[in-house]
Amino acid sequence: MITVYLYEKTGENAGKSTGDFINMSLDSHFGKGTEEKVAKTPLGKPYLENGRAFIGVTHTKDLVVIGISDENFGIDAESLSGSPKNLERIARRFFSEGEKEYFYEAVKGSGERKRRFLEIWVKKEAYVKWLGTGFMDLSKADTAESKGFFGKIDVPGYEMYVFSEKPTETKVFGKRTEI
Repeated sequence: MITVYLYEKTGENAGKSTGDFINMSLDSHFGKGTEEKVAKTPLGKPYLENGRAFIGVTHTKDLVVIGISDENFGIDAESLSGSPKNLERIARRFFSEGEKEYFYEAVKGSGERKRRFLEIWVKKEAYVKWLGTGFMDLSKADTAESKGFFGKIDVPGYEMYVFSEKPTETKVFGKRTEI
């Protein structure tokens, strides 16, 4: 199971660091007062030093998402508001042939093409976060051919996915950001 905690970057959360959000999530997950030591890999992926759990982090403009699981996973999210620039140019540079085919099947300028772009992009980021290799492998990540499982997390206004080696349930806590 992957447990996902959502935090809006408003009010009392506006000035908090990623570490603060991780600690809040660990308190919710394991109970207040647990002394979990968070470390980072050389490429910045957080983990618990005692090996008790894996941690996943992603940010959007107005949302912080922290995931905790007993198995390795990657997570990413993007807001559906706003419009990514140069979708076709980015797709040509970073998408595999299978991803490009899926992307270009949607009509240019349509909301569906933007949605497909975001779906592929978020899946790619979740995959490389699972690998722990950083974004240098983004163009090598092929969501159409990956050996693992993408799980969509339904949060209105966001495209959000987790990637793991095997199918796993995802439980989401926290108020979603209103659009």
